[in-house]
Amino acid sequence: MAEDMAAGNNPDSAKSSPFGLSYWMDRVLAEVEGASRSLDPDRVHDLRVALRRCRSMAEGFMAIDPDKGWETLLKEGRQLFRRLGALRDIQIMEEWIGRLSESEGVVSAAMLFHLSQSERKLKHAAMDALHAFNRDRWRSLIGRLKSRARRLPTGGEIFQLCALQAWNEAHALHKQALRNRSDASFHRLRVGIKKFRYIVENFLPVLRDAWGQDLRGMQDCLGEAHDLFVLWQTALRFGVFPDTRSRERWRAMLFREKTARISRYREKMVGMDSLWRIWRLALPAQSQLASATLKMTEKWAFFQEINLKRARHIRRLALQMLNGLQPGSHPAIKDERNILRLAAILQEFGRTKKRKGFSPETADLGLEIPSTMGFTAESLAIVAMIVQGQRGKFRGLAWEPYPGLSEEQRRRAIELCGILRLARVFSRDSTQTIRSLKVEQTDDSILILAAGYSELGPLAEKAAQARHLLEYARQKPVILRRPPDIEGAAHHPGR
Repeated sequence: MAEDMAAGNNPDSAKSSPFGLSYWMDRVLAEVEGASRSLDPDRVHDLRVALRRCRSMAEGFMAIDPDKGWETLLKEGRQLFRRLGALRDIQIMEEWIGRLSESEGVVSAAMLFHLSQSERKLKHAAMDALHAFNRDRWRSLIGRLKSRARRLPTGGEIFQLCALQAWNEAHALHKQALRNRSDASFHRLRVGIKKFRYIVENFLPVLRDAWGQDLRGMQDCLGEAHDLFVLWQTALRFGVFPDTRSRERWRAMLFREKTARISRYREKMVGMDSLWRIWRLALPAQSQLASATLKMTEKWAFFQEINLKRARHIRRLALQMLNGLQPGSHPAIKDERNILRLAAILQEFGRTKKRKGFSPETADLGLEIPSTMGFTAESLAIVAMIVQGQRGKFRGLAWEPYPGLSEEQRRRAIELCGILRLARVFSRDSTQTIRSLKVEQTDDSILILAAGYSELGPLAEKAAQARHLLEYARQKPVILRRPPDIEGAAHHPGR
C-alpha cells in the first residue's frame, strides 16, 4: 500500500540528527509508546515508517558488516511490522473509499462495514505484537549498531555501488512491467523502486536531496495504482455489489483512476529524458565498477577480520611483478590487475578464525562478496582458481569446474596464481621485509630483484619452491636476487 515516508539521511550521524540510525531506532520506541495507546491511522503509519527506515538501513549495512546485531534488529521488528502492515492496508482502503466520488453509495457503505470488522480483528493482533515487542533488547541494539554504522561513512563509492545494484534490479522490473502491463508486475516494480529509494535516502544524502521528490512521486504513483487494484479485489471478495450496473460502474471508476497513475508514471519514466537515465548518469560508470567493487570488498574484508595490512602488502608486490612481466595499460592488462587485486584480498579469507578452509567456486564467489560488478564471469572464475591455487601444489587449478575458460584464460590463471603465490611467500617471512620488487626479463629467464631479500636467509628456500608455478606458466627460470645497490640493506630490514 502507498504510504508517504519522511526522507532519511546519514545513518551514521549523531543521535540528535533527525536522519541517523539511532534517531530512527529511538523514534521506533517513541512511536511504540504512542501506538500502545491508540492505533489510529497516523500512529500506525508513523510507526511503520520508523520501523521500515531501521530495517532498510540494517539491510544496507549487513551486506558489508556481518555483525549479528543487524539480523537481530530485523528479527525484533519483523512481527510488529507485518501486523501493522495488514492493519495499514485496511486503513488505506478506508481512506480511498472516502476519497472516491461514490463514497456515500450503497457499495461504499458495505465496503466500510466489512473493512471495519477486519480492522477490529487486526487491531487486536497489532496490539498483541506491540506488547510482545522487546523494548529493552531494542534499546541495547542502539548503541551497538550506532558505533558500527560509523565505520561505514555514507555518500562514498560503496553505497553508490549499492544504489547501482538496486537501480539495475528496479530498471529490469520497469522493462518487464512495460512489456506485460500486469498489476503484479507494476507492484513488483513499485517494490524495486522503493528499495532503490531507501538506499538513496539512507546512504547518499546528496542524491537524496536532488532525487527525493521524484523518487517519492514515482513510488506513490505505482503505490496508489496498487491500492486501487487491491480495493477492487477486496470488493469482489466481500461481494458488496448489489447488481451488475454498480459493479461495472465501480470497475470503470477504479480502472480510470489506476490508469491515470500509470500514465503519470510513464510520462516521467519512459523516453530519452526519463528519470531512469538521469539517475543512472549520476551513479558509477561502467569503467568505474571494478574499482568500486574492489573498495567495497576491502571494506567487507575489514569487517570479516581479514588481515588487510598483509593483504595490501601482498597486493603491492604482486602488482609490481605483474607490471614488470606485462607492462602497458591496454584493457586485458587492466583486467588482470583487477583480478590480482581481488584475489589478494580473498586469499586471506580462509586464514581468519571465523572462516577456516574457505574454498570459493565461481558461483559461490558472487555470494560471498557483496558485489561482483565490473568483473565478468570469466574473470571471477580466474579469481576463484587463483585463490584455490594458493592451497598447495596446483590445488584448485583443475579445469572441470570452469568449462567456459579458453586455453589463453587458463594460461593467465596459472601465471597470476604463480605471481600471487610468490608475493605471498615474500610477505610471509617476519625476519625479512620485502619492500618492493623489480622484474627484468630476457629471452632465457626472469630476474626478480627484491629489496630486502637475502639469498642466504630462510626466505630463500621458501621462495625457491614458490617460484615453480610462475616458471611453469612462463616456461623459463625465475631468478631471485637482491638489488645490487642496496646489498647492505638486506641485513637491516628496518632501515
